[in-house]
Amino acid sequence: MKRASITGAVSQIDGKELLKAPMGNVTNMLGGRVAGVVALQQSGQPGSDGASILVRGSGAKYIVDGVARDFSQIDPNDIESVSVLKDASSAAIYGMDASAVIIVTTKRGKAAPAKISYTGTFGLSQNAVMLEMLDGPGYAYWYNKAREMDGDTPIFTQRQIDMMLNGDPSDGWGNTNWYEKTFGTGYNQSHNLNVTGGNERIKYFTSIGYFDQEGNVKNFSFDRINIRSNIEAKIAKSLTFTFGVAGQIGDRKEPGFPAGGTSGTSVSTAPWLSIAEQAAYAHPYLPKTYDGLPTASQNNYGNTINPIAATELSGYSKSQTVAVQTNAALQWDLPWVKGLSLKVMGAYDRSSTTSKILSTPYFLMLASTPNSTSQDITYSKASDPRNNANVTTGKKTNNLTEGFSQWRRITSQASISYKNTFAEKHKVDLLALIETRDYKTNKFSASGKDIPFPQLPELDQATTPADKPIGGSSDASRKVGLVFRGQYNYADKYLFEFSGRYDGSYKFIGNVSGRRWGFFPSVSLGWRMS
Repeated sequence: MKRASITGAVSQIDGKELLKAPMGNVTNMLGGRVAGVVALQQSGQPGSDGASILVRGSGAKYIVDGVARDFSQIDPNDIESVSVLKDASSAAIYGMDASAVIIVTTKRGKAAPAKISYTGTFGLSQNAVMLEMLDGPGYAYWYNKAREMDGDTPIFTQRQIDMMLNGDPSDGWGNTNWYEKTFGTGYNQSHNLNVTGGNERIKYFTSIGYFDQEGNVKNFSFDRINIRSNIEAKIAKSLTFTFGVAGQIGDRKEPGFPAGGTSGTSVSTAPWLSIAEQAAYAHPYLPKTYDGLPTASQNNYGNTINPIAATELSGYSKSQTVAVQTNAALQWDLPWVKGLSLKVMGAYDRSSTTSKILSTPYFLMLASTPNSTSQDITYSKASDPRNNANVTTGKKTNNLTEGFSQWRRITSQASISYKNTFAEKHKVDLLALIETRDYKTNKFSASGKDIPFPQLPELDQATTPADKPIGGSSDASRKVGLVFRGQYNYADKYLFEFSGRYDGSYKFIGNVSGRRWGFFPSVSLGWRMS
């Protein structure tokens, strides 16, 4: 339900504007298109490249077709318009978590002959700025220079620098630009086919879309299928039924090490072990391989790093998300009272995600930099940073984790509205609404070690229990809100609005004992000068 206030700070973008950029995530399309809206994209990883949206410096609440929903994975071809409510007077009726609101309205059918449309895009992706990294001889020069400035003896000799450039990795020296070897060129493509049309009795819009994204780092990918259908039927002269359903299937894949890392406790997710960090810190005077194994240097934390091995040998993390969203509404325009309408709406949303994470250890040849006691490069066999490969025994302990998570949300609304004009100059618009939300979620996971055939990884093949073999949790919450809004317009010149929301939530119980309700009112005045 679109409830944008004419006295509040409101901006709107037509859906056609969003299609001018070949992006799969709608959040990245809003930045720079609306005053006061900032889109902060912190990752370019396929499937995880959504932006955090700030409206006048604060987070926003998202509403899709009248229901609180995430909109990042909606097919842009399905969007009719996006409205941004920027201030308290326009956002107050959306409740306690709405300092600003972004309202997305999807496309509806029109009373016109059936029309079939196809839209397709293709784009390439590269790092916006490719860093200029030192090559092997450059690294040796500045390393020696730094030692000289500290009063120490240079380490790298001219003979060693010559070996970096001779193209023979068997001597242990090389000239590898790990950054360029890691970051290449990715691509994304999208296709959408939709049908729209109808008559005065029934209108329809149906679409199916496909989005495919390959990262500019090997083995990072994401693809998504979207379907949507919106139907509006005039089942009687004063009775209108609307129904909408949307589905989504998204598949995401990445290596055992993440693209950008997190601050998590797991060593494989530590930010200093992300593939990007490994590419930045790997020493350029090493060849890609030595004695049949990938070479490695150490970062400041003493971890063995090689971005190419981390991309190709570390295993994988795969997940698939299946989501469905439904809306159904019935509106009755009372024939004996002009402008008076009753409306009921229900929405059922559900999402489930299955994941499979296989961690495969691997060996590296760790290089020891020449120093004051050793004048040549030396190598020793070492495990990857997760330390699940035993150099002494040669055993590699792989780990398999499978998980499942799901959530469902039920939203219901019942409203009465009155809109009329008196004596041509006095316009009144009144609304009273009650909304309930019921949310439940649960998840579980299982892990095992020592899969004999990692090419066919299944949990029942694990021969050793994991450190935490089983995990799970669940959660539930409910909210109810009473909404009212009154607007008065005199001669389209003087404007007054009073609105508010009375929210009930378990979150209020800790503020004042025995109270679970909060009131969020707003008043706004407007004077149209011309």
